[in-house]
This record gives sequence, structure tokens and C-alpha cells, in this order.
Amino acid sequence: MAFTKKTSTSYRCGRVVFQPSVTCSISVGMLLACCLLSLLTTPEAHTIIERPTRQSPDDYKYQRSLLTLQEADQGFGSSIVLTANESIVNNQLMELKIDELSLGYIDPYKFSPARHFFEVLDQINRSPLFQFIRAMPKGAVLHAHDTALASTEVIVNATYFTDLWQRGNFTEGHDPEFRFSRSKPTTGDAGWEPVSTVRNRMGAERYDEQIRRLFSLYEEDPQRAYRSINDVWNRFSRIFLALNPIVTYKPVWEHYFREALREFYEDNVMYLEFRGLLPTLYDLDGNTYTPEDVVEIYRTITEEFKATHPRFAGAKFIYAPMRIADDQTVDQYLKLAERLHRQYGDYVVGFDLVGQEDGSRTLYELVPKLLNLPASINFVFHAGETNWHGMPSDDNLFDAVLLGTKRIGHGYALLKHPVLLKMVKDQDICVEINPVSNQVLKLVADYRNHPAAILLASNFPLVVSSDDPSFWRAAPLSHDFYMAFLGMTGVYQDLRVLKQLALNSLRYSLMNEQDKRAAEAIFDRSWNDFIDAKAAQILAEKRNEVFVKAFFVVAVVSPMARPSYDEFSRQREEFLNREQGRGLGADLVLSADEQRLNRYVMHLKQQELAKGVENPYELVSARHFFEMLERINASPLFKLIQKMPKGGVLHAHDTAIGSTELIVRATRHEHLWQRGTIPQADGDPMPVYKFSRTKPTADGEWRSVADIRSSMGDQAYDEAIRRMFTLYTKDPLNAHRDINDVWRKFMALFICFEPMVTYRPVWEEYFYGCLEELLADNVTYLEFRGLLPPVYDLDDRKYSPEDIVQMYVDQSEKFLRAHPKFTGVKFIYAPLKFCDDSTFDGYLTLVQKLKERFPNFIAGFDLVGQEDLGRPHTDFNERLLTLPPAINFFFHAGETNWAGRRDENLIDAILLGTKRIGHGFAALKHPVVLEEIKKRQVCIELNPISNQVLKLVQDFRNHPGAFYFSDNYPVVVSSDDPSFWCASPLSHDFLSPSWDWHRPGRTYGC
Repeated sequence: MAFTKKTSTSYRCGRVVFQPSVTCSISVGMLLACCLLSLLTTPEAHTIIERPTRQSPDDYKYQRSLLTLQEADQGFGSSIVLTANESIVNNQLMELKIDELSLGYIDPYKFSPARHFFEVLDQINRSPLFQFIRAMPKGAVLHAHDTALASTEVIVNATYFTDLWQRGNFTEGHDPEFRFSRSKPTTGDAGWEPVSTVRNRMGAERYDEQIRRLFSLYEEDPQRAYRSINDVWNRFSRIFLALNPIVTYKPVWEHYFREALREFYEDNVMYLEFRGLLPTLYDLDGNTYTPEDVVEIYRTITEEFKATHPRFAGAKFIYAPMRIADDQTVDQYLKLAERLHRQYGDYVVGFDLVGQEDGSRTLYELVPKLLNLPASINFVFHAGETNWHGMPSDDNLFDAVLLGTKRIGHGYALLKHPVLLKMVKDQDICVEINPVSNQVLKLVADYRNHPAAILLASNFPLVVSSDDPSFWRAAPLSHDFYMAFLGMTGVYQDLRVLKQLALNSLRYSLMNEQDKRAAEAIFDRSWNDFIDAKAAQILAEKRNEVFVKAFFVVAVVSPMARPSYDEFSRQREEFLNREQGRGLGADLVLSADEQRLNRYVMHLKQQELAKGVENPYELVSARHFFEMLERINASPLFKLIQKMPKGGVLHAHDTAIGSTELIVRATRHEHLWQRGTIPQADGDPMPVYKFSRTKPTADGEWRSVADIRSSMGDQAYDEAIRRMFTLYTKDPLNAHRDINDVWRKFMALFICFEPMVTYRPVWEEYFYGCLEELLADNVTYLEFRGLLPPVYDLDDRKYSPEDIVQMYVDQSEKFLRAHPKFTGVKFIYAPLKFCDDSTFDGYLTLVQKLKERFPNFIAGFDLVGQEDLGRPHTDFNERLLTLPPAINFFFHAGETNWAGRRDENLIDAILLGTKRIGHGFAALKHPVVLEEIKKRQVCIELNPISNQVLKLVQDFRNHPGAFYFSDNYPVVVSSDDPSFWCASPLSHDFLSPSWDWHRPGRTYGC
């Protein structure tokens, strides 16, 4: 079956239609015909069956619309009527949702809810949809556990408290023990050390990372790490046990809870009901603290936090001891529950039993005891947190309902009990869904298969909570909202789902009615502020004004109103045209010849996409460039792009523009010496090169390259050089473990090549050859970056940076005279950001000299090198601001997939007035930066292949460039360092967006 995806989205009365188009190839049609013909030969085929008369196409369409409307009206949140501003915001939300669904639809492996949360956590955090959800008021969290609320960073910080001791090392299967004490603890065997000592010995960064790993279930390969539900539950329980002596130290306990409230509040959660065991606390003076004392601490901190955060409605506590307990211990639990209810009934609002349900005591065993508790104590039972059916663990659902539980924690197995299912809905018992927890603890692999997907389609009483977010490195609530919204709701379900979840979280809370009304009033203010600000932002940016106006009119139509099919088709076509009108280059008007060529280009593009739709593994843009290079080079679409005039390259680095053939040519120059051998395996050291009339006297054995060529053979030596001066490998996904690993090899190529290319005859020949190759690839303008390393000759003359720039000028002018089709060359001085302050001051002095001497050739200034490890712009901002305005900035910024670290260079680049941004990969995580990019028309220099090879993105369809192209951001496509990945000067990079992004256009050169 040839499968062509057409993303058909139409907004009408809050509904989105997502419609794939399927066409059958002749071969499939023949197979179907053969099947039908084979049936005609059977005796049953001759039986005449009476059938009702078929309805007309119009009647069918009408009935179908009624059916879809009926189903939609039963969906979660369907009763909410959106305001005008909510409708505007909903449009943006649904665009974000459709974008992610479309991506997953083409390649399910790239659909986040189909993958393990740990595997896609970084990808989720980059998602514009996730960022929207995180900024949105989400109401309350009604299901979370006390010592798994705050992030692992809070735990790391707790280990910096004084008087913390440790016994044991961070070895697999043997967690260290911790204890706060003024002197060395005397409990157990010897071996106690102050944590400060262990941290100093290991190094703070390494120690802190071990703490993060110890107190988290996170694993890079979770499927292998946790083979079964019991494996992960065993590790889960060990985390609680290891954490207990740290967090039950009274100062840490207080700090931890304050930080938890802060993090929940910053995640736009306004109310919390959390479960806990009320363990005994201790301090350095030997004091211990009772459960009542612990509740008093909770209540005091809650009130303090409310006083300083007026839009925080508060927190309540549910006493929830372990279900693995003997009868005597259970009796103690119940007595304590009664005492707490009497003394702190305004704060302790319920009772539960926790722990893994499979293999534990059932509620049924404890029913007689539970029935003796006062009826005023609310039950809020965990029940059905299992994928078994008919076992004691899922039978807990029966007892929870019959005991009068106010809510059900998890309720995962509820769908297998139809009578209970109806009873829960009829009695309006809320089910607390915890999506990420259910996956991490191995109940479900794919969120689309989560039982709540069915419940959300039938408007069931639900809330979404987070359970133990600290232990899976999740946000307090946003990640769970994200997974529920993207992976567990239908395509058409929209902002109303998110709003209903937030409203339900207050409605089904255990606050008294007065507090509920007050909380709802706070939520209404926060929600309306969010919606109004978001709508104003959308309108201010003038994104698709026609669509906003049209949608505004549609939004006030009654939800029951349905258009005719013809009207629907007209609106759909209008919508598609509007959507296409937002893309990059949409304002270009094609000539008749261009239209004919465009039809051919689109034909070639559809052919390539069809291969990937048929088999996603064959989709070129979904695979690593190295794996698909030979196929790309044979592609008719690539060959066409090669022949197409492509304008200028605005982002490339001086000694990595030319092909490896230019490097091979350099090795044929006389007087070249080599020390060491060409690497035969990963990790082997690179050789050292030097031009000299006589054998160099530096350490090591030097051999003439001419002699090596003679012994190896020219062809063998040339091929060895080609392999050595590239990152190309047949197994790119495994060849380089991480981004730092590939960057080390990347920088080694520059270091190895430098003594060869900085020989003046090679320097001039190489640069001229680069210009020739650019023109051959139909590039007619170049702005390139360079460090201006010392150039030398055989007479030991060292050329200054000014001399080197003059060489560039001379070679450029020579080339332009010989090739008038080439329009120009400019240079951006771009030294390494790995430098001390004195060196940096030298950079600034030099760039001013260069600009003064070569005003028309020097385009500006940049800083280069791996951003993750280099110095941040904040180290240099004050001095950069002293440069004359005539020196333009073209900063590398956001060439990272981190958030909250070196990606902040983006902010500095914008504030410093950069004319363009090199890479800007992380800009999507910075909405204000994006606003400024558009407002100031700061061009983003996209380098698709570089970003993949250097391990920022694996699938080109996930590249931020797809977003920039779709929303008409000011962008250009460049090639960065094409030599080192066996790419053409620009055509290979142009091909990446041509398949899955959009058509480039517009010029941002100097």
C-alpha cells in the first residue's frame, strides 16, 4: 500500500479533524482482486443475502457527522464552552499538538508517548507543546508522596548540609547509608566518613551525579535495566529506604518540604494533597519527633508558604502507611489516624494504604478494621495499580468502592471490571491517573494503550497527578499533563481537556466547600491571566491575522452547529491555504517556468517520502546522514538541488569548507613530513604534520610523506587521508558515545590539519580550491569564520593575522576576476571561546585593527567552540560592549540541547545585538528569544547535518528548523564544516529541509 500522509486539520467549534489520505498501488489492488475472485469460487458465494438499501452519499455524510459529534460530545471536557481568547489560544495549542502527532504518525518510533519516558525526556523538554503546558495553570496535584515530591537537585543540596555522614560506596546493588550526627555514628560496623570528605575525594561534580543516580530510577536503557515490574519496584523501594535517614533529619525535612512547595508552585500547581507515612524525625541533639510533630511542621510551613504566595491555595495531608504490615501494626496505624483526625482534621484529610499491590495485603483482609474507623475519616485508597485481572490485587477495587473511597489512586485495572466502572462513574468517584508512574513502574509501555485513554474519551471523573515525580526526573505535574494530553486523548481533544483536568483537581479535592470556592477563585484569576496574556501575544505577533479573525467568528457559533459538507470542504481548503501561507517563502510568487519546475521537484520529493512512509527505516531524513549518504548522492532530488543556484553560504569555518580531496592535494606538496602513523582504529592518536626543507628536529620519528606514499602506494595513502580527515563512519550512532566524544574527535581533525594547511602555499591553494568547489555546487557568495592561526613558509617566516587576511583578500579578488558569476566573499573573525581574559582582550584589539584595515572584507566578530564546555557569553559581555558599533556580531549561540546552561548564550547574543545566530538549536526553549528573533529579524543560521553529526539531533524531522520554517522565522541554511562529514559545500544541507521542512528563501548576508 502506497501511503501518502496529508495532514488535514480544520478547527470548527473547538474540533480538529486530522485526516490521513490513503491510496492503493496497482499491486495491492491486484492482490485484493485476487482475494475477491477466490471467494467467488466458493459455494457460499452463490447465496443471495437481502440487505437494506444503501443511503445516499449526502445522507451518509450527514449521519457520519452526527455520529462524530455525538462521540465528541461525550469526550472529557466537552461541556466547556471556550471564550474568544481561549479559542485563540486553543488554536495555537492544537497546532502544537498536531505537529507532534504528525511527526509520530510518519515514524511511530519518534512519537514520545510510544517510547519510554526516560528515553525521550530531553525531547519532551524541548517540545513547544510541553512548554505551553508548563506555563499553564494546572490546578492541583491530588496524588503524590511526601519524600518523592522535590527534585533530585533538592536532595543533592541536602547532602551539602553539615554533619552528614556516609557509610559505603556507590556500587551497584549496595547503596550507601547516610546519617546526620555531630560525631562519627556508632551504629553498625565501622566505615563512616563525612560526606564532605567523600565528595572532596571524588570531586563535587562526580559525587553529585552519583547522588542524582542513587535517588532516581532514571536509566539510559530502562528496558534492559528493569526486566520486570518486580525489578523496578525493588529499586523503587530501595530509593525510599536510602533517602529516609537524610530527609528525616529535621532541618532537611523542613527544607525539603519548602522546596517541594516552591517547585510545585513554579510548575503552576496551586494546591497539593500529598500522602505520607509520617516517619520519626531526629536532630543533632538526640531529639525525636512524633507523627503529630511532623504534621505540625507540615502545617506551619504550608501556612508560611501561602502567606508569601497569595495564589497558592494550600496543601493537605493524607496519612498513608504501608500496606505490608501485620495486624498489630495496622491497629497502630488506625489509632494514629483517629488521633490525627481529632487534632488536625483541618489538615489531615484522609487515609490510605500504600506500597506495591501485587503480593501485598489486600484491602479485603483489613475490611473489619477499616469499618471501625469513624465515618468522618475520608478514604482515598490506592486500588487497581496492577495489570493482573482476577487476582487479589485488582480485587482491591471492589473493596475500595464498597468502603466508600472518595477517590481511587491509579485505578489502572478498572476497565476490566465493567460493573465497577459504571458504579465509579455513577457515584462520581474520581480516579487519580498517574501516567508517567504507570509507565516507569512497568504497567504500560505505550501511553496510547493506557486505560485512561478510554476514560478520557467518555468524560469519566478523572484527575492527572504525578505520584513520585522526583524519582523519574519529572516536573511536579507538567510531564504527566503532557503525556496525558498528547498520548491519551484523541486528536480532536483540545484546551478543554486541560482546563477540565485543572477544574476537576479542585472539585475532587478534600478541601471544605469554603476553601474550594476560594481556590476556584484563585484558579480563575490565574487561568484568565494566562489566557489573556497568551492571546495578546498571539495577536501582537500578527500570526495569521486572517485566521484569528475567522476563528474568532467561528468560536461564537453554538457547538451544536454543523456546516454542510460543501461549507466544510471550503473551510478546510481555506485552512490549508492559510497554514501554507505561514511557511517560509510563502510570499514568493513563482513564474510559469518556476511552477513547472516546482511540480517536478514536488514529484521527486513525494517519491522520497513515499519510501519512508512505506518503511520508516528507509526515510532518509529519519536516519543518520552517514548511513544514507550513498543513497542521497544517487537521489534525483539531490542531483537537482546540486544544479540549483543556492545563493550564499553564511556559516562555514575556514579549514573545513573544502573537500577531503583538497586535503589529499595538500599532502602531495613537497617538503611535507609526518610523525606517527595514520590511525587504524578509534582511539588511535593522530599523526603530526610539518612542512620543512629538512627533517624536523622536534621529538619523535619524522618521515617524509613522499617516502610514506612510496611505501604505501599513492592510492592507499590518499584513501587513508580521506578516512582520517572526516568523522564519517558506517556505524555513526554507536561510534561516538555522546556529544563530548564526537566533539573531541571533531577538534582533533582541526588540530591535525592545522600544521598542514597553515603552510602558506597550501593555505592559499586550499582557500582558492574552496571557492572553486562552492561555485561548482552553485553557491555564489561566502561569509566564512576563521581563527587566523599563524601561517608559515619554508623560510620560517610567520605571517601575522593582518597578512593572512590580506592573503584571503588577494585570493578572493583573483577568484572573482576569473569567475564573475561569484558575487563576493567576506570574513568573520571567530576565535575560540576557550581562552583567558588576557587572550580575549587580544581578540578584541585584533578585530578592531582588522576592521580598520579591511573595512569591506571583515564582516564581523564571533566566538566558536563547543558551547557546552566553553566559557559563556556572560564572561565576555562587558568587554564586548566596548567594541565599536561598526563591528557586527554573528554569534554562535544555542548550539546545545541543554536547557538552563550554555543555551543562555542565546539571550546574550540577542541583547548584544547579534545580526545572525549561528545554529540557534536551543532557541525553541526560549520563547522570549524567539519573540525577539522575529521582532528584530535576527537570522538563524541553520546547519542541519552539522547538528546531527555532532549529536544534537538524530532525526532531521525533529530539528528546530522544521519549526522555524513552518512559522516563517528568518533563517538561512548553511553547512558549517562540510569537509569533515563528506558533504558537498551546501547541497546536502539544502536537501534536509527540502524533504521535511520548507523551501528556503530570503537573504541575510552582509
